[in-house]
Amino acid sequence: DDIGIVGIAYQATIMALRADGRGTCRSECSFSDSDIAAAVRHAVDNGANVVNLSLGGGSPSSVMLSAVRYAASKGVVVVVAAGNDGDVYDDPAIDPDRPDPFAQGLRDAGGGAVIIVGSVNEQREISDFSNRAGGYEGTYLTALGESVCCTYEDGKLYEEPAPGGGTYVYLFSGTSFAAPQVSGAVALLAQAFPNLKATEIVQILLDSARDAGDPGADAVYGSGILDIAAAFAPQGTTSLA
Repeated sequence: DDIGIVGIAYQATIMALRADGRGTCRSECSFSDSDIAAAVRHAVDNGANVVNLSLGGGSPSSVMLSAVRYAASKGVVVVVAAGNDGDVYDDPAIDPDRPDPFAQGLRDAGGGAVIIVGSVNEQREISDFSNRAGGYEGTYLTALGESVCCTYEDGKLYEEPAPGGGTYVYLFSGTSFAAPQVSGAVALLAQAFPNLKATEIVQILLDSARDAGDPGADAVYGSGILDIAAAFAPQGTTSLA
């Protein structure tokens, strides 16, 4: 609108809940499972349709798994970033060809109410840094998460002076920026079709994804690339009684 950004689900209400450790975000934020789990339960109990988790790491604790099961039982979709270890091949503890352990654990706990999200670039190619779908092809979706523009301040594009003159803007990359796009798509479907269950919304987004990589669900792109227009298009066949 030539003023600022409104996002995908532009009529959604955002419930922003902090779960980072105090003072940890000077470099990389640190989160405890108990705080994340408390935030998930608070969101569910206060009317959220979808919970976005743009974070990841090691295997989730039992309290975190319990919170995701609770969200799924209440009909809430959980969207979690796949991880940014896709270009790490020299650490035996990291498998870049699979979602990170945090995402895997949440999917195993929440079943069909959880979507794992990887990143693609503007050319619709998997981002080098993105964890791949291996083993979770049927629940993994990708969205633009590479060189995402920008920072806004007071509704205006934030620009920094560049050395030698001119200005530059900030671009961001990571599966953390891809996941909210899928969460926005969930919110749109929930708004337009309130009769849909969480698992039905998830399945629609997976089924309508734009195919990429090998035909069908594959170990890199999973179910494909988020396609909101296709998700809203009629599916199946129509019959008259």
